[in-house]
Amino acid sequence: MNLFNQALEFENRPNPYPIYAQMGPLHRQDDGTWVATSKDVIAQLLVDPRLSSDPRLKTAAGRIEVEVEAMGRPPFLLLDPPHHDRLRRLVSKHFGPALIASLEPRIHALVADCLDRHPTGMDVIGDLAYPLPVQIICDILGVPAKDEPRFRDWSEKLADTLDLLRTPEQEYNVPGAVAHLDLAFYVSNLLAERRGNPQGDMLSALSVETEMSDLEIIQTVILLLLAGHETTVNLIGNGVLALLRFPHCWARLAQEADWIEPVVEEILRFDPPIQFRTRTALAPIPIDGQVIPAGAQVVLLLAAGQRDSKHFASPNVFDPDRPVQPLLAFGLGIHFCFGAPLARLEGRIALGELARRLQEPRLLEDPPPYRKNPALRGPSSLPIAYAGVRP
Repeated sequence: MNLFNQALEFENRPNPYPIYAQMGPLHRQDDGTWVATSKDVIAQLLVDPRLSSDPRLKTAAGRIEVEVEAMGRPPFLLLDPPHHDRLRRLVSKHFGPALIASLEPRIHALVADCLDRHPTGMDVIGDLAYPLPVQIICDILGVPAKDEPRFRDWSEKLADTLDLLRTPEQEYNVPGAVAHLDLAFYVSNLLAERRGNPQGDMLSALSVETEMSDLEIIQTVILLLLAGHETTVNLIGNGVLALLRFPHCWARLAQEADWIEPVVEEILRFDPPIQFRTRTALAPIPIDGQVIPAGAQVVLLLAAGQRDSKHFASPNVFDPDRPVQPLLAFGLGIHFCFGAPLARLEGRIALGELARRLQEPRLLEDPPPYRKNPALRGPSSLPIAYAGVRP
């Protein structure tokens, strides 16, 4: 079996890293897929315009291309220039640093409320890591609070469709397709309401963008739901897991609130929310002494690159004090993760408050159960218990 395919087996989800370490910097699998594990190689490929992000190019023709077209053009994260650049520029006007900074009090309040409602234990994923970013992205978009549970359900189903390496028998994800259509219909109705009655939210702002079609607005909202949500779920879940497995780090963070920034950056390196991204070569790409042929599927194994021993001493040790260097966790170049600043803010507040307020926390299950999606790798639940919650 190809090593990367072996790493994707669900039984290896709790710890695929030993298998990643067995792969070469860039190698071709028997099925023709190329896998990059070197930090240098991944960084070069992330900014190479000869690699396409468009999932419709994963096959030259046939079911996958037809199904994607039937659901409309993908969101801008999965498009190439010039469509990507135009849409990202338009959306960036409404999702800038000022908006992110204004959310800090709301995030603090939601985390505090969660801790107050769970005095001796919680499921970190179900009680905090999932609902927190859903509530925040719904606030940003202007989704009524009563509809937030529906957004969580849609997000979970849509996440299972992202970055899966399709095989002939696994080309169509019915729950994901239905969730996409249901969410698109919901957003279409809400968009019409905002045009008639603007509320000062992001959807209201997008509703008057003359350079965006309704379909492009709908796809952008779906993207924001995923980019502003799924990364945070895994950042918080993987972060709690790492800190409790390295209890001296939890204890130090409880005493040194200012340490949270390097802690979050080390979580992003050590166990990133997005394990890999897939691309398609538009032309032959000479790199690392080899040539990736046109049409090849390329896997950029971000999680392996961030444990590259050429760049990180003792890469399998969780060490927030290691020297700072650029990370791959949110990508590079034009496709740098749109939700990264929000995910970082939510992660810093949630993990900082957990460390400060929880007394004697412990894992109740290690390893915890994991989500099915190997690209968005993180616990599906993470039960913990503790002696109490400090004020």
